[in-house]
Amino acid sequence: MSIRNEHLNRVLNDEAYKRVCRKLSPSDFEDLYQEMCLHILSVEETKLPNYQQFNLWYYNTARNMSTRYGIVGKYTRRNEHAIPVFSTDENKTEKLIKAAEQFMIELDEFENRIVLLYKEYGNMKKVQRETGISYSALRAVKEKIKKVNENINN
Repeated sequence: MSIRNEHLNRVLNDEAYKRVCRKLSPSDFEDLYQEMCLHILSVEETKLPNYQQFNLWYYNTARNMSTRYGIVGKYTRRNEHAIPVFSTDENKTEKLIKAAEQFMIELDEFENRIVLLYKEYGNMKKVQRETGISYSALRAVKEKIKKVNENINN
């Protein structure tokens, strides 16, 4: 099975990808979800990320696509807990992107999803309320996020 088919199967069979679109664009999430599926089909296979990096790629592409096409509106909010990615210094930006990618690669699938939810909601208590996952299970992921933020800021 090609990497394109693997990614498309993941998106079509896992409801979490549709939830990402719903969080990014509550009113037009179906359109965003369909655009993401079409995007996976249209991107050159060599430009698709590997299995471990796919969740980060999917989230960033959906966010960019929703912003580009005006799908995201008043529901999008800035999150001070997110890993900073943009900077005016290109070398610093490269380092931040690499650090964020490496961080996401080192996480397992569960932790990856928790990081995306944490970025969306801004704190683990809200993630706990939305998902029903115990706070003690979420705390370990929060500590990893805190640690990577400290490493990036130092």
